[in-house]
Amino acid sequence: MLFIFLTGLILQSNSLAKELQGKVTGIEPDGKKVALPKANIFWLGTKTGAIADVNGNFTIDVPDGANRLVSSFIGYDKDTILVDNFNKKLEIELKANYTLRAIQIDGEQPARLISNTAIKSETITANGLRKAACCNLSESFQTNPTVDVSFTDAVTGAKQIQLLGLQGVYIQMLNEKVPSFRGLSANFGLDYIPGPWMKSIQISKGASSVQTGFESISGQIDVEYKVPEGGEPLFLNFYANQLGRFEANAYTTYHVSDKIGTMLFAHASSNQVKHDNNSDGFLDKPLTTQFNLLNRWAYEDETFCSKVVLKALYEDRAGGQIDFYPAKDKSKYYGMDIRTEKYEMFTSNGIKFDDEYSSLGTNFSLSHYKLNSYFNDKIYDGEHNSFYANLTYQSQLMGNEEHSYSVGLGFINDVFTEVRTKVTQRLDAIPGAFLEYTYKGIEDLTVIAGMRYDYANDTTKFFTPRLHLKYNITDDLIIRASAGKGFRIANVHAENIGMFASSRTMTMLENLKPEEAWNYGINGTWNFDLFNTHFILNADFYRTDFINQVIVDMDRDPNKIFFHNLKGESYSNSFQVDLTVEPFKGLTVLTAFRMNDVKMTINGELLDKPLQSRKKGFINLGYLMTDESWSFDFTAEYNGSGRIPNTKLNPDTLRLPESFDPFVLLHTQVTKRFGDFEIYLGGENLTNYTQSNPILSADKPFEKYFDSGMIWAPIVGRVIYTGFRWTFK
Repeated sequence: MLFIFLTGLILQSNSLAKELQGKVTGIEPDGKKVALPKANIFWLGTKTGAIADVNGNFTIDVPDGANRLVSSFIGYDKDTILVDNFNKKLEIELKANYTLRAIQIDGEQPARLISNTAIKSETITANGLRKAACCNLSESFQTNPTVDVSFTDAVTGAKQIQLLGLQGVYIQMLNEKVPSFRGLSANFGLDYIPGPWMKSIQISKGASSVQTGFESISGQIDVEYKVPEGGEPLFLNFYANQLGRFEANAYTTYHVSDKIGTMLFAHASSNQVKHDNNSDGFLDKPLTTQFNLLNRWAYEDETFCSKVVLKALYEDRAGGQIDFYPAKDKSKYYGMDIRTEKYEMFTSNGIKFDDEYSSLGTNFSLSHYKLNSYFNDKIYDGEHNSFYANLTYQSQLMGNEEHSYSVGLGFINDVFTEVRTKVTQRLDAIPGAFLEYTYKGIEDLTVIAGMRYDYANDTTKFFTPRLHLKYNITDDLIIRASAGKGFRIANVHAENIGMFASSRTMTMLENLKPEEAWNYGINGTWNFDLFNTHFILNADFYRTDFINQVIVDMDRDPNKIFFHNLKGESYSNSFQVDLTVEPFKGLTVLTAFRMNDVKMTINGELLDKPLQSRKKGFINLGYLMTDESWSFDFTAEYNGSGRIPNTKLNPDTLRLPESFDPFVLLHTQVTKRFGDFEIYLGGENLTNYTQSNPILSADKPFEKYFDSGMIWAPIVGRVIYTGFRWTFK
């Protein structure tokens, strides 16, 4: 019924009057022109579009009244042209804004792009997302070496990401430059964005722009949804795996007028098959049901643009002992249930002024998040209502493009209500102001200096300075450096919700202060040719020094978990190098190596961060046949050893070693295309590697040594999946 409903929203195409011929080329940073194969071209306000051939040439039908042609290609600035002569071949030039230029398979946009800007950004494109099933945001980093994803515990199914060796709460998560997944939704928010909805994911390490707030410490991840411009009339996706997980996704595009467009997205997923492959009596994955809707609107004219996004979500996840279902007898078996509702609206608006270099932008968001859960006899309910506003004015000093600036105001209002043994409430009302200055007066050098001041309350004020430098040593060798400060206010119960699925008691040793840290980084990108083959080499090093950190102490007592402010040192050193090469046409190889040295003072001793691999090796092979009918993808990742929290006070049979052993994970996917229809078959964790003892005292969940939070490796073994994607044009 969902697909029938969506199909009914599609309008019939406008009548066609004539044809226009043209060519799309890209202007590289060195001034060279290159053809842009498979560039996207469409008439603004219509459903009429075309795809350029391998040489950038195209022919497009011209509907009655159409005269504004939009051209786009990932890695290049989008352009809109007013066409007044339909008999002359049109020449379209798009300016490059990415350094990835040579490694690009004909007919396919690159899966991964590195920005050419002062603040380095790595983009996972739509083609990169299709290299794996990517059922949701948490599963979108499987073919990317920069971000790690793991389970927080063996019961709830909550996932956490890591960047620079630090957990995801230190990453500022954005939806199209608007802060999201904050507060109580931090742990489960990654599961709330279906993969087919996403146009791209931008990943920035280290200090970010002060324009988006004070909360970024280890970096930013910005998710961009698909947009009405050039959007397909209808898209359908279905996914299933052998564990009983089923998903359906659909979206449709409708152009109300030549200036207004809208899209409706729908998602439904279910996993109701019980699995206990390690025979510990507990479900390997929770039973889940999720319904998710999104509606976006876009308006654009010569001087004003606006977008509005509306979202609604309901999810139910149930876990615990397999015999808990369906009787749900808490006195006899251990059970867990988490029910979530989330409603969200955000809007971004921009006004262009007559001087062509000044603009005014606004961002607003409202969200309501409600969680009701039980972990057998433990209750945790939470509600988070949030309002965010941001006003930014951008211009140049005296019209000089060498000196530009952004100045603005921001405001965050968060209301938290949490219920455990008692009801607690917290209000965070934080106004702020920022200034960011960009200097390009010296050839090949860009300097961005920013600062912001946020007033949290009478005793807490956040001063956030940040600096970015970029220098083009040559056209193909770029060096960047950054330094900056970040703050965040922890929500320890929601951020450690997996700890409720244990017998540990949570103990707050003191009033927790806001977390505060400096981040310093240096990175370089080098494009070079060797043996008639193009290579792209990236290397970076980042250090994070905490002034204050909320310490989650699992070492002191295996029956308790302690929260307290940092007493001593806490830091992260992260080094990564990766190399991309196309050894022959159609085959792209990405290799990477990363080393994380993350330490924190726990109970007076400087220790390695627990449950994290110190080293990681990565290789991804992607092959696309010349006619684009088949594509193959293979990923191998080596995860090094790491520290396990102290369990010496446990009985002998429940003691864990001091560290875990290295392990290797293998993933693959094969895709067959039949024009606008494609079917894929893939496998995750092909070697069927799992952690042998994910739950301590699983046979006695009501006794004091029960603990499901000691997770460092996969809980679920091999997953074989299949699905299809069908695009109606």
